[in-house]
Amino acid sequence: MNEKRINAPLAHGIGWVLVGDKRYTKAVYVEEDNCGFLVNPNAILNINTTASCNAFCFFCHNRRTFMRIGEYIDADAPSLQRCIDFARRAGISRVALTGGEPTLCPDKLLPLVVKVCEAGFTNIILHTNGALLNGSVAWKGKSAPLWKQLHSAGLRRVSISLADINRETNHAIMCLDTLHAVQSALVAMRETDMRVRLSCYINKNGIKTSRQVLDYIDWGRQHKVEWFIFRMTPFHDERDIRLMQGYVNTLMSEGYSVEYMHKKSDSYIYDLKYGNIEVSFSCVHEEEDEDAKIRRLIYMPDGITYTSWISPSSYLFADDARRLADWCTSNMSTYGSVDMSYPSLSQKPNLPELDPGAYDTDIHVHSSVSDGVLSPEAVIRAAAGQGMKRIVFTEHNSYHDNLLLLRQFALEYNLTIPFFGTELSTVFCRDRCPQLKFHLLIYAKIPEQLTFIDTLHQPEQVRNDHIIKIHSALSKQGLCDKSIEQLYMIDDTIAPTAKKTYTRTILARAVSEMTGLSIEQAKNEYIPSLTEEARYRQYLDTAHMIRLARENGCVSVLAHPGWIRPYVGTLERDESSLFLAIVELAHIGLDGIEIIHRQNNESIRSELLKLASATGCLVTGGSDYHGKKHDAFKLNGLCDARFNELSRLVDERWELYSKKREGLF
Repeated sequence: MNEKRINAPLAHGIGWVLVGDKRYTKAVYVEEDNCGFLVNPNAILNINTTASCNAFCFFCHNRRTFMRIGEYIDADAPSLQRCIDFARRAGISRVALTGGEPTLCPDKLLPLVVKVCEAGFTNIILHTNGALLNGSVAWKGKSAPLWKQLHSAGLRRVSISLADINRETNHAIMCLDTLHAVQSALVAMRETDMRVRLSCYINKNGIKTSRQVLDYIDWGRQHKVEWFIFRMTPFHDERDIRLMQGYVNTLMSEGYSVEYMHKKSDSYIYDLKYGNIEVSFSCVHEEEDEDAKIRRLIYMPDGITYTSWISPSSYLFADDARRLADWCTSNMSTYGSVDMSYPSLSQKPNLPELDPGAYDTDIHVHSSVSDGVLSPEAVIRAAAGQGMKRIVFTEHNSYHDNLLLLRQFALEYNLTIPFFGTELSTVFCRDRCPQLKFHLLIYAKIPEQLTFIDTLHQPEQVRNDHIIKIHSALSKQGLCDKSIEQLYMIDDTIAPTAKKTYTRTILARAVSEMTGLSIEQAKNEYIPSLTEEARYRQYLDTAHMIRLARENGCVSVLAHPGWIRPYVGTLERDESSLFLAIVELAHIGLDGIEIIHRQNNESIRSELLKLASATGCLVTGGSDYHGKKHDAFKLNGLCDARFNELSRLVDERWELYSKKREGLF
């Protein structure tokens, strides 16, 4: 859950906060910019100093984070001071200085250490590969090894990442020869009160057996190290769990005792001790927070404070949304004006790219159930005839009455309907003031998940009532001899359904048959279109629909951003306000952006790709097929890789939703 702002609590005391009917423990209430937040005082403030690194460790988790720039942070930046002040008011005492590689810029690292020490944090640790720790650095008119300068600045804890105690193996894993430098630093620091931890990533290319773990610990002890952590990749199956348990059992047989352990959905941790020797085994993978409590603070090189390693839309302070939006609409062709790579100085940043070639998955398709020309069965035949593999119907503010029968019918044409959808007409509001007209594509694993829209105000009802009123008048004038039911009947026998949207064209066709006028003439003379003002006078709030979709286990995607219009037709829709709105929606849970769409030109597609990267949104696409002359499959849509990403998310949401319904947690 990215949105951490809460309403004012009903009550709060030492270590607890009551919000509505939910009582939070291990929580401190903090106000910032007229917003309320709940913070776990046991959280760690991670200050990511830079996105650059002199090593290239394949296991480095920061390769999968969302750092967009590699410049070193400024210790005097107001954004950093705000983050530090917030953390201190929340009672946070722990700080981790990490990166990239923090020691690449000692002239900036040292003032940062002084700053966090003076702020009153009592547990500060530097994460480094150790390659530069023993190198001479000038600071405050004196030259000394970097570790000694850091000690003078107030640092007392350092965690050194060392992949293996064999020099060649360590070099091969880290792509940097650090063993000799680490040894030199350990020898130099052994007589000080600097506490050193050795951090090892267990992997098939390096340390992986219990014997190797013991040898690693013995090597560290020879260098006066008494603190170790062994990290593992997130578990895939029981074999991985048994592997960790095997390490623990081996240490216990050597006299170690388990001081602490926990098993949670996102972490599996053991802490063991033998005399003064402390050893941890840690397997942690990030999950979205299930509530509003802040469990981590992450200050990134872009100057923004986040609450999640995996979600770049999890910025904490509201005004940071503007910074993300401005970055997306800038003309930078890369991630910054200097080399912004991570984790290697020579590696270029991975801007997302669109997939070349035809798309055989289309997840934005309309039929005559809403405002399409063809019946659902005819759409299926057309899609199969053009070689499509998968389609998803997304009728406007509605869905087919017999989706499962429709899916079964599609299989006869070797066409898959992998999940189900709808397209909601919504309005984006800021401070309760309507701003932009947004269409939301909502995807669900089973049809029942979409039934929540039946209880909402139906935007199509305004248009339907408009058509019914005109039809009544035309019938009285003898200009239409068919009932409203006859006109808007869908002639599908395989999967019967009712039409949900009454379009002008169908009524105009009936008038044309009676009068001899063309369909366009009939529209112009007898069937005035509904004004935008009337149609959107009652609206679904975009943010509320995103939250409601999430509550029902659905996935939400912003449709065709290139089409989006201001709520009031006389206002101009500028790109900056559009992108800011999308950033804010991603913060509260928007899952994807429909980038590969005919109404998104090449320029906006490029900027939308940056926006997807900045917010962690999936890149999706679709034809917006209506069965009209200009509509065609395969020109816009999804390749298999993009489809698989979305399909996995649909499955994950459904699984979580099912467990909640069954009361499993």
